[in-house]
Amino acid sequence: MNKINTLRLFVVLNILLGSCAYASSMHSDDETRGGAASARPATWELLTSEDTIHVVHPASGLSFKQPQDRAAWDSQLNTAVREHGLKGGITTHLETVDFKALTGYFHPANTEEERAAALKACWDDPKVKAIQWARGGFGGSETLALLYDAGHRPERQIPVFGFSDATAYHLYYPDQPFFHAPMAATNSESLPFLDIGNKNSSLKPMVDILMGNLPEVSYNLSVCHLGAGIPITSFIVGGNMSVVFRHNGTPQQLKADGGILFLEDFGDELCYRSASVFFTAAIRTGVINRSTKALFLGKMPRLIETESTAADAIKTRLAKSGLSHIPILYSDGFGHGDVNGILPFKTPAVVEFSKNSDDKTTATITIQTRK
Repeated sequence: MNKINTLRLFVVLNILLGSCAYASSMHSDDETRGGAASARPATWELLTSEDTIHVVHPASGLSFKQPQDRAAWDSQLNTAVREHGLKGGITTHLETVDFKALTGYFHPANTEEERAAALKACWDDPKVKAIQWARGGFGGSETLALLYDAGHRPERQIPVFGFSDATAYHLYYPDQPFFHAPMAATNSESLPFLDIGNKNSSLKPMVDILMGNLPEVSYNLSVCHLGAGIPITSFIVGGNMSVVFRHNGTPQQLKADGGILFLEDFGDELCYRSASVFFTAAIRTGVINRSTKALFLGKMPRLIETESTAADAIKTRLAKSGLSHIPILYSDGFGHGDVNGILPFKTPAVVEFSKNSDDKTTATITIQTRK
């Protein structure tokens, strides 16, 4: 082989190796984004009785009727968590704005920069083993985008609990353990100081999961559409429908590849027409695709309450897109209601179908809380 051919071979090999390295780096980067949906071990450290749950406030602030109610709420929450077995109780990292300046139901908790700094401080503190969002509302996506775009990532596995706007966390940091669950301001132990949802859901299951006393959770679900009707072994991804869909077209766009897509929302906007629009977009952008194992719908006003239901619209969209094999499961016990069961994301989940006494098909989902 002459020198010229040797040089050509050297150049070609370098181009090929460079292309492989680039493809590998792109794949690695994609795994840190919402686009990659795969079950990953939640290798977080179990809490001992002396540990503490850290409550952060990346989104909206809290509204109390009286300024002194805030301290009373904090004390009551601490008492409840300690009674559930976590002697360390909770530590709150909340907004510091003057009480009189708080206006509106969804007032922000400080500036985006202050909210981001508080969350990052928890990531960086080795004593922080668990994080719970105070509430949802709005502002969470902006806080997380600020951290993500600055290159900040949690350096270890820290379980995070929350729902509604908090589910943006799962899109930005999909490899972190996330639990769709009641927040510090939405639970039975927050009454009477705060009554903004989940008033029949206790914080005890969260404490039990964190301490390793609840290795799995199981729920009964209704079946809106049976689809293939075969047992499913997969994992859950998703969250609040508005949060998930407004990240379409961004690096945090969710894809339910091989997963069970869970969605919930609140308000009266969901009807046959809007469901058709939403799910057409979800299919066209690949959020829902042929490998999606199931749709799991939580609390969703008007989903199945009218003659032409939103569930009918979703079934129609699936059928017209060649996706009728995807089952549609439903329970109003998750999300913006009085009850909000804990759903671990990206841990092994099994769905089994059976017939009840009325010969109606129902489903049971069992999810591991940690692996």
